[in-house]
Amino acid sequence: MAILTTTRDQIRVGAAAKRAGGYEELIRLDREKRAAGPGAILKREPGGRLRYVRADTALRQALPEEQPISSPPSGRALRDGKSPLAQLRTWLESLSG
Repeated sequence: MAILTTTRDQIRVGAAAKRAGGYEELIRLDREKRAAGPGAILKREPGGRLRYVRADTALRQALPEEQPISSPPSGRALRDGKSPLAQLRTWLESLSG
């Protein structure tokens, strides 16, 4: 199967490969991005290598160990008389510290 690309596409991919460290690295990054799913975050490892991580993994790494990620308010938590928006606002404030 032939893949038809324009000169502009070839230049763009070549520039991206140069920034990533070669075509093999660009292909690895593309596979990692697909495997990480929607909302993947590009991070640079201490050695300088780029890598995609899942958004929830990056959030867990950014939070201190003693503060586990709590879940959003469920239907049971909403039964205390507050509106869903007020419950969500309270939950978001608890995450920010």
